[in-house]
Amino acid sequence: MEQFLGNSHPTSMSNLALTKFHQGKLEEARALQEEIFQKSTQTLGEKHPETLLRMEGLIFIYGHQGRMDQATTLQKQLDKLKGEKEG
Repeated sequence: MEQFLGNSHPTSMSNLALTKFHQGKLEEARALQEEIFQKSTQTLGEKHPETLLRMEGLIFIYGHQGRMDQATTLQKQLDKLKGEKEG
């Protein structure tokens, strides 16, 4: 996939983060997912479907790491953004 999309493409990075997650390397997965989310927010905007998807992935990882405060805060932000998008 790297030769088609490049190793810094969000899909490639997201796949790598998911692989790291399944390997139990949660800290590496979190760092990658945070980077993907930040880049998506900057380039596509916070309400873009890809950004919201990246946010969901980050919430998932935070939850598995026991970072419930961060997961809850981000979930509230996600719910608000989805509500604005639908309304």
